[in-house]
Amino acid sequence: MAGSTQGYLHKKLDVKVLILFILARMETPLSAQELYEVAYQDDSLNYFTLLESLPELVTSGHLAVDGDGYYSITEKGRLQGGQVEDSLAVPVVDKVTRSMEEFKANRRRAENLIASGEQRADGSWYAVLRCRDDGKELMTLSLLAPDEETAGKMAANLRRESSVLYKSCMEMAITDPKKRERE
Repeated sequence: MAGSTQGYLHKKLDVKVLILFILARMETPLSAQELYEVAYQDDSLNYFTLLESLPELVTSGHLAVDGDGYYSITEKGRLQGGQVEDSLAVPVVDKVTRSMEEFKANRRRAENLIASGEQRADGSWYAVLRCRDDGKELMTLSLLAPDEETAGKMAANLRRESSVLYKSCMEMAITDPKKRERE
C-alpha cells in the first residue's frame, strides 16, 4: 500500500480490520455514524461499505450490537483483529488514533456538561448549566426563563458557550477588580 494516504481503504476487508481496530481501543460502544466519523480518512472510505461491514462482523461473531444500534467488539473480534491490524497502513493508524483521542475528549466534555430547562416548584422555568470535571461540580449557572421553550433554547446556548462562560467567570473571580478597571 504505497503512495499517498488517499486510497488505503479500498477493500471491504480493510474496512473491517479498521472497525475492529477502532472498537478494540474505545471504552464504549459506538453507533455506525460515530464509527464512520472516527474512521473517516479520505474519500476512499465509503460509508456504505462501512454499513455493509457491520452486520457481517456481527454475524461472524466479531462484533456485538445492542438494541440501540451501538457496536462493541467481542473477544473473538479483539483476538482476531489484533492478529491482522498490522495490515493497516501507518498513516491510517495515525489518523484514526488522533481521531479516536479527539472523539474521546469530546465525549468526556459532553458528559461533563449538563444543560437543561428546569421547572421549579413555584412553576417558574430556568435554564441551568452544570459543568463538571472528575465528578466535581466546577460551575452551576441558572437563569430565569419566561417559559419552557425559551428555557430549553437558553440551555442549549449555554451549553454551546460553556467554555467561554467558565473562562469569563474564572477570570472575574480571580482577577483583582482594580486590575480589571485599569485594563
